Amino acid sequence: MLRRGEGASIRPNSLILLSLLFFGYLALASLGAALIGRPLEPLPLLLALAGWAALAAGYALIPSPPSWTYAAAIALLALGTLGRSPAGLALVTLLTLAFAALRRPLEEGIRSAKPRSPASVLPALSVGLILYSAGAVAFGLPLVQEGASRAGSVSRVFGLATLLLTSATALSGSAPLAAASSILGLLTGFRSYAALPALAWAIPRASSGSWRRVLAFAAVVAAGGAALGAMRGITGEPDPLGVVSRASFTYWVYETIALNSLPWGLFRGGLLFSTDPRREVARLFGRGATRYTYFIMGQPVGDFGLLAPLEALAMGVALRDSGEGSSGALALAYLSVAVETGLDPLVLGVLLTCAYVSRVRSE
Repeated sequence: MLRRGEGASIRPNSLILLSLLFFGYLALASLGAALIGRPLEPLPLLLALAGWAALAAGYALIPSPPSWTYAAAIALLALGTLGRSPAGLALVTLLTLAFAALRRPLEEGIRSAKPRSPASVLPALSVGLILYSAGAVAFGLPLVQEGASRAGSVSRVFGLATLLLTSATALSGSAPLAAASSILGLLTGFRSYAALPALAWAIPRASSGSWRRVLAFAAVVAAGGAALGAMRGITGEPDPLGVVSRASFTYWVYETIALNSLPWGLFRGGLLFSTDPRREVARLFGRGATRYTYFIMGQPVGDFGLLAPLEALAMGVALRDSGEGSSGALALAYLSVAVETGLDPLVLGVLLTCAYVSRVRSE
């Protein structure tokens, strides 16, 4: 994987950073399984490795499609996810028509925008803080308020706020904003909401620097993951082996999905287009009242079985097309968290949107 103009030198890029997290997570899952005397199942492991190989092939080998391809994919993802209700179908139709009518000025605005300018950062930051404040008032903050809820629409409100704050962090490159946004995310009781802004800030510094920076990035991610994993639930109680047991459990969920999804998938698109895929996965285990994480290959394998590498191939193309600036940092931050939590419409929507924006800028 060579960048243009670099001859034979290989510098860090998004694929390398994601691969570090992918194989690091597999190592943690393997350690957790070994501690309880349970070896990893060969077939799910082969599917996971095939998915990674396909993602790498898409990143390195497949030509970039035109920007409109990503816009069409976003519309199809939104239609599949929201189009099953009349209100959702009407919303998707309205947004698609609005995009078609405003596409030219929108793309001109994308090309002329300066990521670090206040005009780019402040809208995302302001709306994100407003949403976060509204969520805190309506639902409370679980880490500091006893009895605060994480059920219903809580995760969606705080999730959208986190998306906007993470976008503002990626656009600005501000360390104080990343730290403040991560603290706000931690207070919600959702570990991933704490990790996303920090990743969006750290990724450009790792991918644009030397291998020493990559090692520093890996060390920081490992330390942060261990710290978050060592907190049990939303109480903050210490759990020293939490990160290992969590990885082992999530990978076991993936294994169960994989073994029940051959040859052509168990959910048949039910995870890809679900508004709550973690609950769909939990129902497989008779635990529909909770949510299970399911590893980055859980959704492709669960939906498409042996054809899962085709989705991974497309993901690799989109990750590369997201670029190396703010859009690439945002896309990789969400994919990095999805190594554990699993892919869902939000993660894929962020990936496709970042690829679309970056392709518009380059065309």
